[in-house]
Amino acid sequence: MDFGSPAATDQRETLAAPEYLWSGSAPAPSHAYLLGPVLARLSAASAHKVLDLGCGNGAFAASLARRGLDVTGLDQSASGIDTARHSHPGVRFVRADVCQPLPAEYAG
Repeated sequence: MDFGSPAATDQRETLAAPEYLWSGSAPAPSHAYLLGPVLARLSAASAHKVLDLGCGNGAFAASLARRGLDVTGLDQSASGIDTARHSHPGVRFVRADVCQPLPAEYAG
């Protein structure tokens, strides 16, 4: 990874970036077609807890939480977690590298 590269943003992406910088809290366009199927699967599994790995700015996690699910979002982007915590204060967000083993409290 080239840590001298500029950071990726929600306006411009690059795999070489050491940090993904979020500039907004709006949901991604994909959330509109993902939410229904995800909720259906969670309901079919009688799931009440959700761990959103790679939660970004927290918009999807917040959508699930508004529907009564106990949601925790994990992302390695400091700006994503900051945006998520500010925009969705009722949801837990944790900064963690999702390419590494999960923090002990989320394993299993």
